[in-house]
Amino acid sequence: HVIAGLMVFAGFRQFQRESPGLSHALEHALADAEGVMPRILGKQRFAREHRLIIESLGSTDAETASWRLRATPEHLSDMLCLLNGVTRVAPTEFSLTGLKEVLNREFAEERNLDQEKIDAILYQLLVPADHPQFAGFKETPETVARLTEEQLLAHWRRYYTLANKVLVVAGSK
Repeated sequence: HVIAGLMVFAGFRQFQRESPGLSHALEHALADAEGVMPRILGKQRFAREHRLIIESLGSTDAETASWRLRATPEHLSDMLCLLNGVTRVAPTEFSLTGLKEVLNREFAEERNLDQEKIDAILYQLLVPADHPQFAGFKETPETVARLTEEQLLAHWRRYYTLANKVLVVAGSK
């Protein structure tokens, strides 16, 4: 098998001051955008028809947004085509309302207020209060409400450049 992964250095941490969660929102917008392979179901269909396994059709961490596919070596060009479609086509056609609903649902599902309280007590004993670990990497319902299509497109134009991407291909052949 061959794995192809694409990383863009545009994660939570880099943009927490200008707009928390913008990279995460863009990750979802790219999956749902019209383009070379329209919307997420079109991307999944393309992958299925070309015998690709989507290991990640978007994930955002503190430093990067990334996508990963797996297939046999003869399908490498199809994997590269799908990765190209995800990050080289501007996300101009997506539902901003739907995007905000997804982000708010993820925020509610991933938060554990009890654990956050325990963590805060432990961390204040071990880590300085102004450490970047404590800054809000992800969006909040308030920052999601302020998201605009213009912000997402400006972010995409600024950071989804060739110089800010890394393509990794690894496999057995």
